[in-house]
Amino acid sequence: MGGIVKAFCPCGYEKNMRLGGSISNFKSYCNFPFYCRDCSALVEINILEQNTKCPQCSHVNILAYDEKCLCIHSGIEIFSWKFKVVGRELILTDGRYLCPCCSKFAMSFKNIGAWE
Repeated sequence: MGGIVKAFCPCGYEKNMRLGGSISNFKSYCNFPFYCRDCSALVEINILEQNTKCPQCSHVNILAYDEKCLCIHSGIEIFSWKFKVVGRELILTDGRYLCPCCSKFAMSFKNIGAWE
């Protein structure tokens, strides 16, 4: 079962995202938030696809939001997804992340539900 997460920042930026995958597609689909360095956007990307790129500008200069350079003051885990295939676990916390709108480390993620 995947999670529904809300990204929000005091600057007014908000975005709801469906992360992870469902019982029917978890082997081929796992959405996770990424930051595009070229167009400064928070985008959702299926990390199980080959040749991932930004869906807004088509560039490949993207970073998953679990990268340390995008987060300060890591907090309580609100979403995680383990991958045996890739040998890693994707984790989001309620810490402070780089906001794509104001470029400050003020954005947070909040778990708001689940999807299947």
